[in-house]
Amino acid sequence: DWSSDVCSSDLRVDVFEGVDVETMTVEQLVEATGRTARGIRSTLSRRGLTCVDYDGAAKRKKLDEASAE
Repeated sequence: DWSSDVCSSDLRVDVFEGVDVETMTVEQLVEATGRTARGIRSTLSRRGLTCVDYDGAAKRKKLDEASAE
């Protein structure tokens, strides 16, 4: 029986929860979260967040402009 009161989306935890993203570098975020640098940059871009050495907000804007064309 696959029905359950718990949904998999309820089990997900925000990778940046409790982490001050804006004051950290990508490498520091890798160490704090256990994710890869590529995964961190991807998440920053998807969410439009910026850290010390990566501007995810600018990347997000660029992606949005490209998809609007």
